[in-house]
Amino acid sequence: MLSLFTPILLALTTAGPSAFGGSAQPAASTPTTTGPIAFGGSAQPAASTPATTVRIRTPAPLGTAELELITSIGGARAATYGEMTPDGFVVFAFHVGLGADDAFVDLGSGDGALVLQAGAEYGAVSSGIELAESRHRSALKALGAAPADAAARCSFVCGDASGDAADELLATATVVWCSNLCFGDELNRRLASRIAAAPHVRVVASLRPFPDGIRGLEQQELPLLCRMSWSGLVQPGQPPMPGHPCPVYLRTGK
Repeated sequence: MLSLFTPILLALTTAGPSAFGGSAQPAASTPTTTGPIAFGGSAQPAASTPATTVRIRTPAPLGTAELELITSIGGARAATYGEMTPDGFVVFAFHVGLGADDAFVDLGSGDGALVLQAGAEYGAVSSGIELAESRHRSALKALGAAPADAAARCSFVCGDASGDAADELLATATVVWCSNLCFGDELNRRLASRIAAAPHVRVVASLRPFPDGIRGLEQQELPLLCRMSWSGLVQPGQPPMPGHPCPVYLRTGK
């Protein structure tokens, strides 16, 4: 049975190298969206947000040991490469209201591009956790090259985003991003459980819905369209994708 995510999964399957994250260049324009949604934050509209200045290297292929570790935790397709582009993050940040009062956490942060963009452009305290050690090292290298004021707000941890290593980051998190499209259901359930236990999280966005949702947060009816590294790919018989439909979860207070 085909679904909204079928052409995206096909595009990722044929797109090339595998990774938890990378450094795709921005698309030519920000995707069309349905308008701002009040998520209780303070980000400025995308039109007035400064152009992305953080750039890091193209990710190197993962080693055999890293691939085995990732697939053992996340399933057979968990190492498939794909990421949000810088202009896609501008749309995400505007709609979730990301600002200087937030603590942003990227679960599966790859080379750290989104964490650095959140810290540099939005003033958020930003953290990422990445399982692949080579990608974590790349994130640390990018952190070292970032402007001092932005670097002071950013940090990276090498570890399992669904394990104990994520707890310290999530303890203060208010906004969470998870690039989970190719993660197995069991990994997604563990991630959802960790997020649910985080007391201050007000909004979560991901690449596909969590199988059982996130306790204490409610999935919004309409997804958020954000450009990804595969958004320009066109599959036979499918229209071009203006952006990936990202599910958004809001704190309900229940």
